[in-house]
Amino acid sequence: MLRPPMRCRTFMVLDFIRVPPPAARTITVSWSAMCRAYGEGAVPAVRANPAQVSAILPAVGDVRALWGVGEGPPPADVGVATARSLAEDGRWREAHTALAAIPGLEAADLELRGTLAYLLGDARSYFEDLAAAFTSYDDPARAARCACWLGIMHLIRGEAGHSAGWMASARRLVDEHGESAASAYLEVMAILGDESAGRDQAIAIARVVNDIARRHGDEDATALTGQTLGQLLIRTGSADEGRRLMDEAMVSASSRQLSSPLVEILVYLAVMAGCRLLMDLGRAREWTTAVNRLRARSPELTAFAGVLAQCRAELHQVSGEWEAALAELDTVTDRPLLGEVAYLRGEILRRQGDYDDAAAAYAQAAAAGRDTAAGVAALHLAKGEPAIARALTARSLAELTDACDRVVLLPVAVAAAAPTSVSDAAVLAAELEQIANLLDSPLLQARAHQAAGVVALAQGDPASAVVRFRQGCIAFGALAVPAELATCHADAAAAYRAQGDDALADLELAAAVALADRIGLRLPEQPSPEPGPGTTIGTARLSTREVDVLRRVAAGATNREIADELVLSPRTVDRHVSNILTKLGVSTRAAAASVATEHGLV
Repeated sequence: MLRPPMRCRTFMVLDFIRVPPPAARTITVSWSAMCRAYGEGAVPAVRANPAQVSAILPAVGDVRALWGVGEGPPPADVGVATARSLAEDGRWREAHTALAAIPGLEAADLELRGTLAYLLGDARSYFEDLAAAFTSYDDPARAARCACWLGIMHLIRGEAGHSAGWMASARRLVDEHGESAASAYLEVMAILGDESAGRDQAIAIARVVNDIARRHGDEDATALTGQTLGQLLIRTGSADEGRRLMDEAMVSASSRQLSSPLVEILVYLAVMAGCRLLMDLGRAREWTTAVNRLRARSPELTAFAGVLAQCRAELHQVSGEWEAALAELDTVTDRPLLGEVAYLRGEILRRQGDYDDAAAAYAQAAAAGRDTAAGVAALHLAKGEPAIARALTARSLAELTDACDRVVLLPVAVAAAAPTSVSDAAVLAAELEQIANLLDSPLLQARAHQAAGVVALAQGDPASAVVRFRQGCIAFGALAVPAELATCHADAAAAYRAQGDDALADLELAAAVALADRIGLRLPEQPSPEPGPGTTIGTARLSTREVDVLRRVAAGATNREIADELVLSPRTVDRHVSNILTKLGVSTRAAAASVATEHGLV
């Protein structure tokens, strides 16, 4: 039986082109496919006949063989063309294998092979191939650009020494041969590394750098420097221009204008950082969908698996898809991400009411260096400890000056301050609303409505509180963030109850309970409504709502049945029953029912 040459054993018919042009594309045919077509002992030793190839690949249509069996290794240009086509089709492992079989690759193809290796999870081969490409380039501008990418990727991996060395090589080439696209990479890295420069100065430099990238026609540099400029602009209040730069870069990535999927992913991660600054859920979801298309096109993607899973978990978490979020977090093992992963897990556990586990997760996040002030303060609020929450948020806010950092803490700071210092809460709520409008962030604007409602209710103005809570509910609903929508409905119920409108309060609470039950949210406890004078039983004073609950306990209803009938959450009914038993000085539901019967409540 004829055996293929070693270099051709994977692909016996390396290139076919559809006829007629321009519908040309590369087709690869494996040795096993040839054997199936011709028989194990009858694989032809000559160039394949087009009709025979069509029989192997009937779906392809008319084909013309360019290189086949029996002619030894293909010429380098034919093999490279095949590999490039495979890479373009997202078949990265096949493309890498094809390039690995070709000796004497040119510098650009060494870069391609290294990039494919990185995408497949082999960082070492990436650095080896790009270092070889650097020494192979005759063009100083191309060599400098290659050195910059080596510096960038080493820095991403936390290898600062290697990064600085390659950036120095790039700098030397630029100094010797003049400005090139590499100049943009060098200067943007300098901006990121120099924290002493003021924001205005950094923005001015970033504009110049972005212009350099555009002038030299380097799409990768244009997108990456645009992201840097965009984030600086967002932090200084120029959110609209920052958004435009983010969108321009991501369109370049999603329409495959950039040099490789590796750069597409880096741009996406930069866009996600900008979306976090803006609290822009819409864009985060839109661009995550675009990256998911890349993953679907190339399921072999291994690089950045951890950080991509973290991004998906963030969106699942805010969308109330907590099991999906936890499943994504369980896949992340990268050490630099463990703090963020633990914090996100704490956020989910807190909302589910698993306070001890949430506290442990926040502690793990803090140990990894992640700021946990907002989550821990919210946890203390949920546990009924507003004083601790207020102290924590006040201390943290005193240390923060950047609006994009402060806005994360402000909603919980308002809720923590309102019970004891409504004037302080009002100042914090006003700041939140100002930043939300400055950044034009729908999510922040929804939170600002809710915070203003909390302040109005604390000021004794339930009518104004209702208006702001309802505005918050509409905004949260439009954003599809069910946990925050449920809490805002619960706040609206409290405001309606405070102005004596129990019917509307029950409707709002019913909406809150339905949402909470659907996603597994533990709603904050609502104060017991006491529109009337209440009822005295012996020495115990029961609120109107407690009397309603006691009557149903005496009638033999379960807590779930009571919750359904009174449109309350089961946890609220649990609390009412516990309070009733304590006030009546009894330990069982039967004993409480007996007391209710004795006093004519049944």
